[in-house]
Amino acid sequence: MSESESDHTIELNYDNWYLWDHHIISTILRKNAYLAFDPQPVDPRAQQLVNPPSTTPSVTITPQPTSEELRTYCEELKEWKTANNIAAGIILGAISDGLQHVIDSKDPAKVMYDKLKAEVAEVVKQSSNRIANWIRIELINKQFKDKPTMDAFEKHVTFYRSKNATLNAVGAGIDDTLLA
Repeated sequence: MSESESDHTIELNYDNWYLWDHHIISTILRKNAYLAFDPQPVDPRAQQLVNPPSTTPSVTITPQPTSEELRTYCEELKEWKTANNIAAGIILGAISDGLQHVIDSKDPAKVMYDKLKAEVAEVVKQSSNRIANWIRIELINKQFKDKPTMDAFEKHVTFYRSKNATLNAVGAGIDDTLLA
């Protein structure tokens, strides 16, 4: 695959989460930046709250890490920041204008990804509810107007089964043995 083909970007909108997700994850992996989706390294000098098992109150301590622990932490943090910057750049470059408001460009890449996923899921859920309501109204308004023959009845039931299958696809189907 040529370099220009591998750098083709799929822009996220509300209709293509799964395609975009696959593209973004594979691009981040190709750029060796998936480390950004791991938690940020913890500073060994950070204060820790110690809760002794007895009735004595909690104590906050500040550990004194060795120079080797500090060096390791600094290397891990530098590597994580580099991976995060690459992953964040990939994500920021692959979202539509309609989704720019969802994220803050200063957030870590994993936070951006999670916010985008939650936003798209919420909009899809709302859209699914609107579709389900529209289909329910269509079912309520449907009337059997044909001559009462077996073929006409089968056509009528097929219509209901078709609409119920659509409702089942969005998790709002009608539980009825006739439509099963």
